[in-house]
Amino acid sequence: MNPVLLKEIARDTGGDYFEAANLQDLTAIYDKIGALEKSEVKMNEFVSIQEWFPQFLAWGLALFLLGWILDLTWLRKIP
Repeated sequence: MNPVLLKEIARDTGGDYFEAANLQDLTAIYDKIGALEKSEVKMNEFVSIQEWFPQFLAWGLALFLLGWILDLTWLRKIP
């Protein structure tokens, strides 16, 4: 990792750069992050939709096969 580049990126984006070499540093970083201003995040809601194509395909295929079978048997025309 390049700490100089990471510090520059943090400065340019308005963020902070944290580097922890031991557990105490990491604990201090977590405390600092926990003390930051909390803001509400807007979440998008996704609506689940029902796909009808497989059902229509199955019914269409079933009716087609039923018609074909009836045409070969019960509805057969004798010339």
